[in-house]
Amino acid sequence: MGALGGHMAHLHESLELTFDELSTILDSVANADVTATEKVDGQNLFLTVKNDGSINTARNGGDLQKGGMTPEEFASKWAGHPAEGAFTKGFEAISQAINSLDQGTLDDLFANGARYVNMEVMYPGNPNMIVYDAGNVVLHNFQTFDPAGEPLDDPDARQAFESFSSAVDAAEVEVDGETWTVNGPKVVQLQKLADGTALKEVQAEISRIASPVGMGATLGDLAALRLRATATQAGIPDDKVDQIIAAALQEEGAPKVADIKKGLTADQKKIVSKLATKTKSRKAIATALRPLELAINDFAIEVLRGMESYFVSNTDDELGRQRAELVRAIDYLEGLAASGDEGVGLLVDKQLEKLVDIEDQINSTMEGIVFEHPPGSGQLKKLTGAFAMMNQLVGGARRKGMSDEEPVEEIRMHHSTVLAESIFDQILREQAGSPSNPRSVDRIGLIPVSGKPYHAGHHYLVERAAAENEEVILFVSTSDRKRKGEFVILGSDMERVWREELEKIMPNNVRVEYGGSPVRKVYDLIGDACKISGVEETYVVYSDPTDTAQNYSQAYRDKYMQPLCDAGQVIFAAEENPEAFTRGSGSPNVSGTKMREALQDGDFAAFAAGMPAGVNAQNVWDILTTNASPVAESKKYSLLHTLYGN
Repeated sequence: MGALGGHMAHLHESLELTFDELSTILDSVANADVTATEKVDGQNLFLTVKNDGSINTARNGGDLQKGGMTPEEFASKWAGHPAEGAFTKGFEAISQAINSLDQGTLDDLFANGARYVNMEVMYPGNPNMIVYDAGNVVLHNFQTFDPAGEPLDDPDARQAFESFSSAVDAAEVEVDGETWTVNGPKVVQLQKLADGTALKEVQAEISRIASPVGMGATLGDLAALRLRATATQAGIPDDKVDQIIAAALQEEGAPKVADIKKGLTADQKKIVSKLATKTKSRKAIATALRPLELAINDFAIEVLRGMESYFVSNTDDELGRQRAELVRAIDYLEGLAASGDEGVGLLVDKQLEKLVDIEDQINSTMEGIVFEHPPGSGQLKKLTGAFAMMNQLVGGARRKGMSDEEPVEEIRMHHSTVLAESIFDQILREQAGSPSNPRSVDRIGLIPVSGKPYHAGHHYLVERAAAENEEVILFVSTSDRKRKGEFVILGSDMERVWREELEKIMPNNVRVEYGGSPVRKVYDLIGDACKISGVEETYVVYSDPTDTAQNYSQAYRDKYMQPLCDAGQVIFAAEENPEAFTRGSGSPNVSGTKMREALQDGDFAAFAAGMPAGVNAQNVWDILTTNASPVAESKKYSLLHTLYGN
């Protein structure tokens, strides 16, 4: 689903499930005893209608907080984007369907903009992995939010959605000469698995996997057991191991990773980072539950076998296209792996562990099925069969440069000297668009931010960069700021501020990267890009004129960025338009110094006035003032210090 819709959990990711519950769920699926709907492969969008008749959209928490984007803002957001057609035409389609209903009905359904309909837009002009026949909008559910963008319990939302879905289901509208259809969720007619072999095999494997903890234990219990073994083997004390598990499973009241590391050796601290940090713990848990993922995957393939998407008319043609594209992608990636790209090799090995027979396993034009568990709870689960592996492999190949027409043998020759994955490769890989429609990015904004604390001036830069570039990467320091006579800002506290408050207000095309020296990361990224022939993107660096002069001297540009600088593909925004950075004129009249003075003086009003819109200033204040340590002794800071961190 993605975007505001969030990630819908696979069964193997549902750590709260017991193994008994998991086995029962699969039994119900195998016997066609669950009500399932088709999971579709599109672009996620939220939409609401206010009592004045205006139709607003949302893609993130920031959009919710301002009551959604107006149609004009929405159109501007996607102008020039690879998915522009899907979003703008899909919006027009659903708008026409909505306008067929009377305003009184809409007022009741959408609660004056508090209720949003969660939907998926599928458009063959901007396809993802599956190529559907025509433009479609598929409705998922209603979700209700308070003015701060927080979800609300709404007992009437389900009935309201059913009423809305019934009113617009199968509505056909014309958008730019193309027929679009608005659809409610499409119920899937599950078939009982013929001989029960697939169910018996997956249940036997679940029993085997669960044996160390028992069938009454949860998936999280098994993950914790395996993480505990890793930590204990490293000689980490038992009390610290308990803390690692709590942090990894994101239990309420779990200690900070920095606190867990206190008193441990350097090697033990590395283990803590691997197991307990938010991002890496997910990978560690996934690795611990990998056998379960493989077992459920085999079962899902059998459940979906022969099932046809409601939105694909020629199943054989679409399956043939998918299989051919997948074969070409595997050949392409294996060519890169043979040339030394270890990351690609690992990707191929991981996915082919699950995908061993393309002709047999690519057997459905549906991405998967979605169902509630427990029934009536509103908690959605999914089974996706081979789609996930296909998506990873084809998407990986396209992000690595596979064209739609390049023959496999030419591909292998062309990439015979591929370098190991750099930070530049990583960013291109992660920022790429859909597998069959990779992003075309002309300008990438780069913003190095210490942000101690992040304030409205920083956010002005971010919003400016987001408007001026297809993609923006925001490099954020997580080091402490300790200066004599100043309020101390702890990096761990600011990272918490980012996670709780700041990420939700970031524009949709902004990606946040934490840790290390932000300026150094700018040099690393552009430096790596300079080593790759044929780079077409322009990099725009955003920092104020003083920081630009200090951190990006001509000598450093010549040393680290010379090829792209000479080609005009590195732009320093403050040099191009210095007036835009003038505080109180282009930029808000606020600074990090003023914000730290407000913290030091206990002046919450001044502090709150300097925070970006949409942020809970009280929460930020509480976080920063609760754990601050005593003011440190003064240090001397040079350019090299700025480049390489504290």
